[in-house]
Amino acid sequence: MKYEMECNCGETVSVDASSHEEALTKVKGIMNEDAIKQHMQDKHPGQPLMTIEQAHAMVDQNLHPVS
Repeated sequence: MKYEMECNCGETVSVDASSHEEALTKVKGIMNEDAIKQHMQDKHPGQPLMTIEQAHAMVDQNLHPVS
């Protein structure tokens, strides 16, 4: 099954996973400190850097299956 999360800037992160929990683990693995920093510089210039905890909380709230 495919799962995705969309940032408020419109960028989407998608993963294939057999469960919601597996998808959460995969997306959180992608969203490490370096990836968050790069995303913030590229898509949200001038905004405060999001912490890894904030990014992972956003994943928890916004990750959903795609039909």
